[in-house]
Amino acid sequence: MAAFFTYLDGKIGKGQYTVFLSADHGAAHNTGFLRDHNVPADVWDESGAAKDLNKVLMDKYKLDKIVLGLTNYQVNLNYAVINRNGLDENAIKADCIKYLQDLPGVAFAIDMQKAATANIPEELRMRIINGYNIEHSGVIQIILKPAWLGGRRVGDVSPTGTSHGTWNPYDTHIPMVFMGWGINHGATSKPTHMTDIAPTVAALLHIQAPNGSIGKSVSEVLKSDNK
Repeated sequence: MAAFFTYLDGKIGKGQYTVFLSADHGAAHNTGFLRDHNVPADVWDESGAAKDLNKVLMDKYKLDKIVLGLTNYQVNLNYAVINRNGLDENAIKADCIKYLQDLPGVAFAIDMQKAATANIPEELRMRIINGYNIEHSGVIQIILKPAWLGGRRVGDVSPTGTSHGTWNPYDTHIPMVFMGWGINHGATSKPTHMTDIAPTVAALLHIQAPNGSIGKSVSEVLKSDNK
């Protein structure tokens, strides 16, 4: 990065360009490390939970593989089986939620189409709604307890490494840096979001924000006299 900035200084001119940097996610501590330090943590076996869930549904509906899988902490239904056999999707979702909600490590299991009225903290409700895409998302959002991660643990041996994809601050609190032309010196502890980058850059350039933008300009970043 230093070499790149040196190149830009020579090609464009020092202080004549704007740079913004961020990251896509943070990371949790390894679950084995946390357990060694007496922190309640564990691995939630997604594939095992999917198999057990399909067994529960098999006992009730006498059909196999009603659930395709649990990916990214979401339940994905097998609509080929559901539609071919005329099953009630809402009844299946209710059965899934009832089963998942009682599993160790699960804090909430939420019907994504009913997230707006779910009895969960407002911050979680907002994130589920913002992340839901009717064409691509699963039908149920699974939220694990803090320090639980999706993965696979063999016996009492925790996996090496870690993962990401949870809502917790250790996973979602990431740096966002603006520097260069039109940018104030300073810092802020106010919550900002990756979606705020595009409207901030648009405000810096005095142009309309992109038509899909849902963020807000981070006013602390911008000099009042930038032209």
